[in-house]
Amino acid sequence: MKKSLLFVPLLAILALAFAFAQDGIAGNVQTNFNGIDLVSGNQPLSVSAGDIVPVRVTFNANESASDVKVEVTISGTRDDIYATTDTFDTIAGDTYTKLLNLQIPSDLRDTAKVYTLYVDVISADGKTEQQYN
Repeated sequence: MKKSLLFVPLLAILALAFAFAQDGIAGNVQTNFNGIDLVSGNQPLSVSAGDIVPVRVTFNANESASDVKVEVTISGTRDDIYATTDTFDTIAGDTYTKLLNLQIPSDLRDTAKVYTLYVDVISADGKTEQQYN
């Protein structure tokens, strides 16, 4: 009897962990970088040093949550380039669109290097991340 009592909560915990790991807070994340719709993976893009690049992120909320934010980051530079939204609340099933602006440093000189754009939808319970090279 004691074994079966422990078994049910363990199954519930594993089911919840699988659900969060599979879906995250956001589903169907779509990213538009400087007017170009991105597909996760490698897609060659270029920007010029000193540009301010608009990044539009649209996603479906997989869960209702408070204190959610969207963050975009370009890594691989001396200092990471990033922008983040203010926090907001989501309602499961609703679609959200956030517009952020990335300031590309004017001293960016390594034009042959491949940089990575990370798009994160973050809450206290987890995050969903998309990555573009």
